[in-house]
Amino acid sequence: MALGKWSLEVLQNSRALFQRRRNREPPEPTEPSERDAPHWHCCQVSKYCRRRACALLGFIIVALRIQYLHGRAALLSRRAVITCADMTSLRSALETANSSNWPRFMQDADNATEERCRDLGPDQELEEPLGAGAGSLVDHFSTEMNKLLPPQYRFDIITLVLVTVAFLYLVQTSDERPTPRARRSHSFALSTLTESLALSAVAETQESKAVKRLQAAYFDLVCRMRPDRSGNFQVGALPHQPALPEHAEHLEVKAAKPVRLLFLHASPLCVLTRGPNGQSKYAPLPRLKIDREVHAVREALQGAIDVKVKTASIHNLRKAVTEGNLWLHLSAHTANESTLVLEDGFGGTEALTLHALVRLLRSGGTDAPAAFFVFLSNCRSDTLAAAFYSAGVQHIVYTNRAVTDHCASRFAKSFYLAMACRRSLRNAFRIALSEVEADLEGGDSGFRLFSNGDVLLQVPEVAHPDLSPKAYENLPGPVEDFVGREEIMLSVLQHLAHRRVVVLHCPRRLGLTATLTMIARYISAPGRKFSGSCIFGEAQPLKKGLLIIDDADSALLEHAEVLKQNLESDKFYLLAGCSKPQWELFSDVVKAVHVELPPLSLLESATLFLQRCHRPLTLEDVLHPNSTDERVVKKEPLPKERAKQLLKPMASVFEGDPRLIRQAAGKVTPNRPPLHGDLESLKAECIGALEAKKTPCLWS
Repeated sequence: MALGKWSLEVLQNSRALFQRRRNREPPEPTEPSERDAPHWHCCQVSKYCRRRACALLGFIIVALRIQYLHGRAALLSRRAVITCADMTSLRSALETANSSNWPRFMQDADNATEERCRDLGPDQELEEPLGAGAGSLVDHFSTEMNKLLPPQYRFDIITLVLVTVAFLYLVQTSDERPTPRARRSHSFALSTLTESLALSAVAETQESKAVKRLQAAYFDLVCRMRPDRSGNFQVGALPHQPALPEHAEHLEVKAAKPVRLLFLHASPLCVLTRGPNGQSKYAPLPRLKIDREVHAVREALQGAIDVKVKTASIHNLRKAVTEGNLWLHLSAHTANESTLVLEDGFGGTEALTLHALVRLLRSGGTDAPAAFFVFLSNCRSDTLAAAFYSAGVQHIVYTNRAVTDHCASRFAKSFYLAMACRRSLRNAFRIALSEVEADLEGGDSGFRLFSNGDVLLQVPEVAHPDLSPKAYENLPGPVEDFVGREEIMLSVLQHLAHRRVVVLHCPRRLGLTATLTMIARYISAPGRKFSGSCIFGEAQPLKKGLLIIDDADSALLEHAEVLKQNLESDKFYLLAGCSKPQWELFSDVVKAVHVELPPLSLLESATLFLQRCHRPLTLEDVLHPNSTDERVVKKEPLPKERAKQLLKPMASVFEGDPRLIRQAAGKVTPNRPPLHGDLESLKAECIGALEAKKTPCLWS
């Protein structure tokens, strides 16, 4: 490091010298006399040699330093990865270091961590990393892991290129006479070299970051790993069962007490990911048709079983398995066949890994199973079924392949209808399987049943209740071809989880009404916070629920007193759609959180345009007439994805206005000539029609 600092100081001094010489013109060189010519030539040669030697020495120093740091970082990173990946060696080393204190140490570490987390408030976080202060054994391995870390700072490969170019330029121009242009070039080269060295002094290595992440994961493992506990559980497969017999030989008769079916569903709006440039961004998730599946299950059971619908959050799942002895229907996404994608109730994502699920299911002990029956309405849920089986669940319906929402809803409806008609579990599964596979023309539907013995559900006769859905009463219907807005909807819902007044605003109509409508329908789904208590309309006296007001600029002023009285109740929430921010809105009572509605992105605009067209687009529509493509190829319909990518740069003419896009796409009919990539004329035609019409629409 001292050598690097010395090199940096030398370069900075050279840069300062060039800066001082930059402001004055050099004296005109005089020709030496014949007597002084040999001496003058020797001085010039000596000066040029010194400059070349300095440049070469600096280059050698930098190159050797970079080679050393790169080699050491690669070696240490490889050692760290191998050490962290070899869990057997880690455990063996821990037991060898202190085998007698291993169980007590792990128990003390868990207890200390749980006590600290319990003492902290909801807004506080641990100041120390997990595992810090857990005992001398952790301190010992902390020191050993720190030895594996490569140097925190090193030169980057880009820095090597810049330094090489700068030194080569100095060597190349060392024989030139010092003209003003040459001095400026030398100054720029030295400036680049100095700044590159300074930049490299604060650039953390990728290997260092990777090893730090491995170290954090290692300490989390050490503090949570205990012998003979679920932390060491290796998920296996379900026991093999023969094909279902035609008639059940042994029936376990359920008591005549009604059974409660808990329907847990999760359909988060988007998930936080990393973009190509490393920045965080939200990626939308496919939305499940939860309302359709809930209605199908309730209609099939016909009131024979009490159906309770909730969002599938970690808290609700923990509460369900704590109560135990229930029938559980779980509808959610899965990631990598080993992670449940759950929901926090406001559109956010909660991920539950397979091992975390096993710990959650087995945390209550083995005296009672987590559930009596589980229906996993997830794609490729065989590994999740094995986790539930390990927790004591004896009857599981799952899938071993991807299934569509329609297929899952139809299977669930047929299955629960057969159960309500007092069919045994295996017979009900066989009936539902035959109905779904009939649509597939004998293909495999992917549904499987694991049942440790057969079950016959007996329930008393009950009058059929009113099964009409109550969640979407007094709400507008769903918006057709609603594209994007997942991140905006998530932002609004997350604010409603902690604030009581949210203002969604945009200076011009960019789909504000449609966005408010979809927010209302999402938050009113069965099991969510405002199910059955969301009102979309005018201001009115309310003490509880969510009131959504569209075009609220004037309504907030006219009904300010009514809304202020509503806000006196801590169970009243307000979502207002305005054309501008309302910073002074109820500032003496609550804080109004503002969310701006942006225009549609180019990709969203192209997607909406394609969905609203009355015919598929061809190359003649997206290419200009002077294109060199073949005439025959131009007339062939484009695949949707290719058409979307070709249309994406052209969609900028609509400026992200969904109303304008809908109008323009509606004019693309089979009788219309090819567009030839000219959307400007189509836009002008639609603007004229909208100005002549001037009528409000739902999608405006």
